[in-house]
Amino acid sequence: MITPISPVKTFLNIRKYSKINKNNSDKVLNNFPCNKPQSVYFKGNYNFINHTPSFDETIEENYFKLPEITKPDGTKYQFKPDKSQIECARKLYNGDSVVFCAPTGTGKTAVACYIITKNLKEGKNTIYTTPLKALANDKMREFQKLYGKENVGLLTGDIKYNTEAPIKIMTTEIYNNQASSLKKGKDGIKTVIYDEAHYLGDEERGGVWENSMIKTPFSNIQMLCLSATIGNSDKLTDWLSSLDSSRYVSKVEVNPKNRYVPLLYSIYNTNPLKNNDKRKFIPVIKGSVNLKNIQDSDIETNDRLKRALEIFFRAQENLDEYYEVSNQEYVNTLNLLKNDFKDFDEIQTGEFQEMLKEKYAFLIDEKALEITEFLTENKTLNKVIIDYTDDNYPQLVEDLKNNNMFPALIFKLSRNGTEDVIASLKDSECDLTTAEEKEQIKAILDKYREEEIYLGINFDKQSILSGYAYHHAGELPQYRKLIEELFSKKLIKVVSATSTLSAGINMPTKTVVLSNTAYKKYNSHTGDVEYVSLTANKFHQMAGRAGRRGIDEIGHVVLYNNYTPKTGTLDELKDKKPSDAEINRPDELQTAYDLMLKNADDIQSRYNPNWHIVMDYFINNPNKETLEEFLSNSFKVYLSDNKEEELKKLVDLFNRQKNVLIKLGFLEKNQSGRTDVTPKGKILSMTRCNNPLVISTLIYDKKLKDIDFTQLCQIIGFSISPTSQQEDESMEDLVKLRTEFLLKDLDTKEELLKCEQANDIYFETENKIYNTLEKGNVPLDDFCLKDSFSGFCSYAWAYLNSIDDNYIQNFRKITGSTKSAILSDKRLSEYLKQKNTRSEYLRKSNEGSVYDIISQTVTILKQITAICSYALNNPLDFPETKYWKDLKEKAEFALLATKQNPIGDELQI
Repeated sequence: MITPISPVKTFLNIRKYSKINKNNSDKVLNNFPCNKPQSVYFKGNYNFINHTPSFDETIEENYFKLPEITKPDGTKYQFKPDKSQIECARKLYNGDSVVFCAPTGTGKTAVACYIITKNLKEGKNTIYTTPLKALANDKMREFQKLYGKENVGLLTGDIKYNTEAPIKIMTTEIYNNQASSLKKGKDGIKTVIYDEAHYLGDEERGGVWENSMIKTPFSNIQMLCLSATIGNSDKLTDWLSSLDSSRYVSKVEVNPKNRYVPLLYSIYNTNPLKNNDKRKFIPVIKGSVNLKNIQDSDIETNDRLKRALEIFFRAQENLDEYYEVSNQEYVNTLNLLKNDFKDFDEIQTGEFQEMLKEKYAFLIDEKALEITEFLTENKTLNKVIIDYTDDNYPQLVEDLKNNNMFPALIFKLSRNGTEDVIASLKDSECDLTTAEEKEQIKAILDKYREEEIYLGINFDKQSILSGYAYHHAGELPQYRKLIEELFSKKLIKVVSATSTLSAGINMPTKTVVLSNTAYKKYNSHTGDVEYVSLTANKFHQMAGRAGRRGIDEIGHVVLYNNYTPKTGTLDELKDKKPSDAEINRPDELQTAYDLMLKNADDIQSRYNPNWHIVMDYFINNPNKETLEEFLSNSFKVYLSDNKEEELKKLVDLFNRQKNVLIKLGFLEKNQSGRTDVTPKGKILSMTRCNNPLVISTLIYDKKLKDIDFTQLCQIIGFSISPTSQQEDESMEDLVKLRTEFLLKDLDTKEELLKCEQANDIYFETENKIYNTLEKGNVPLDDFCLKDSFSGFCSYAWAYLNSIDDNYIQNFRKITGSTKSAILSDKRLSEYLKQKNTRSEYLRKSNEGSVYDIISQTVTILKQITAICSYALNNPLDFPETKYWKDLKEKAEFALLATKQNPIGDELQI
């Protein structure tokens, strides 16, 4: 057993934590005015206390928060909602729930703003859920500008900010935890908005989304689902309607073809001479224009036709885009085009574009291209095969610049890949910014420096000043925020990013470059690395970032050097033998072609009862539904052709989970045969993390009694990454094994004090873990191997902060370098090979990952303090008061150490 350090308090100098000490931490986070809907600015002077506005008045008052701008001539122009936005708003105004499916750039956020504004004016609250913390932070900043900081709160697990505000932004996982406690409107919640609602079909997280929708008291709470990519949106709408017959759910869908800013797909010609085409960007979708078939009556029903005529008329008359074209002007323009092209029946797209520019001198290239795209029908693929060559991103970027295709977002499906792109630009001394833009960038960087915001060890000022940077989750949140800010102001011209940047964050991207349509994924069952191709939804989500409404005439999607298997005769291929990695690699260019014109994928249910869903059923079942009734509400059963068989499978899985929980003491059978939640089960219900069975067992069984606060952090760190959830009796043995391992003496304080390099400290930690396993005290388990890194990070962060308040230095000491992680991975692989087992994944030793580990540790520590408070308030179930007081104090001290923020974020983790 670990020797306790007594007293625990001696490890912390409270003076060092004066910024967030126990006396002022609540004030710092919560001292904001809230529930003040009258403080929101609105045009007009209506008194809504005595006057309920008509629907038309809400449109006039611009509930959509669409901008008012000053035109070049000095006059004001107020943007107006389009047809689909008004249709959504009318249904929301009438109290309906709505599923709104529309391509990126068609104003889904404006519809969210409509109902948020309406709720604020009526003193009602809105919950806005997102799939990602980054998107939640982005929406918080956006809504603070629109509605004022006092009206916007944020809950993302690790952050709780202004939680009583009338607009609450949260990750869907957090909302799922709260959904059961919503009191059918009595707590002021009127509407729940699901942004990126297609995450309902996400393999790993979709079950949580589905569960939260089922738990929402639907008869009293309005739901708004926003998504660009749901193939079976009608099924989703019908399922939501089936959850409560008193709530009407309707669907509004915008055809992807009617995207406000059209997309032009092309392939980058890496070698014009060899490929016999002078064009750098060769279109890969072809079609035709037939003006003779168009009638005047089509103008009212064909949005694409209407947009083409608007663009042509305004260009012809030299009018700005804010001029409202009349019906007669539409008709006149159509007849002019039909007359000028009367000698032609069907014209190929490229030929029509050239003819437009030749006939009408007032049409610039992009206008002609936009008009052509809107008039093109019968689209088919024009498969252009370009040789797969070595990447040359400097040349690609130069050609993007010369063709007026900035700002550009280059998607790479690996973190290392994004960094390689920027490294190649830097090596070529690429410079994309003017002297004036460099000064603007310097001013923003100076502001970050003045505020003492740490941007990371990999922060490269020179690349950013030159107008390019990478963006991925391995970097610190504040670094990513800086890149987003500079890109949104068009000061950075090229961002190389992983696909996480494709989800919802609004940036003025004109061109998207897709260099991968497949990514590597570790298969935990076989131990092999496999290639996984993008789905149609993911492909269109990434491509849809291109072309922003109100900014661009057209968006560009460029296929660049997508992998194609080597082809040719045996003689031609004799020196081109594919590597082992290439043998199973899919034809990525063919994948891109297959997905380009494909409709969105249908959402498939990912609902499988996990530990918390089982506990929720026994704790929060206000309608006293039978198990069959409860599970029959699932989208999985609704979609199934054989509902009875699907329900039987879910019931069987649920019961297997229940039996495991009974064996572990979280549930128990009472004398009447009913299943009750035990005090230990109540702790499990409050433990929301990847290994809740282990953490809640350690807490309830008083295994945390004889450890200090730094070791508490280490135990939490070891438990952060997900492990297998088994529904049989072996789970009981696994929980015992893992809790036993966590209590082994892995203390590394001496090494922390001696070493200056993270790699040295980390190896010392690994040595202790390997020695523990090799002694045979604990059977081999992946859980005991793979989380040595996260356990080390949490432990070291708490300890180093307790003896020195130089947080940036402490953070750097822990994070180390990418090279050290590679060495460590090799060592781990060799060890696992000797033991005839496989590693589940390769760890990343970068600052973003460490920050995330610290953030998750803080979240679990907060849960432990809440559990202790609950136990102290319920002494009949938790009689050992001293244990709960000591554990709470220990967790609070750990929080004081771990909540120290190394990056100067305005929101403390």
